[in-house]
Amino acid sequence: MVERALAEGQSVLEVVSCFGIKKRTVYNWLARYRAAGVTE
Repeated sequence: MVERALAEGQSVLEVVSCFGIKKRTVYNWLARYRAAGVTE
């Protein structure tokens, strides 16, 4: 999910709308990806 958002340049709101999850969840996952060295 986060990989898709990063690869396609989707906004957090687009990801939330597409998958029906909370914004906070997306931000948490993005933070984990960035901490692991994955960049946009």
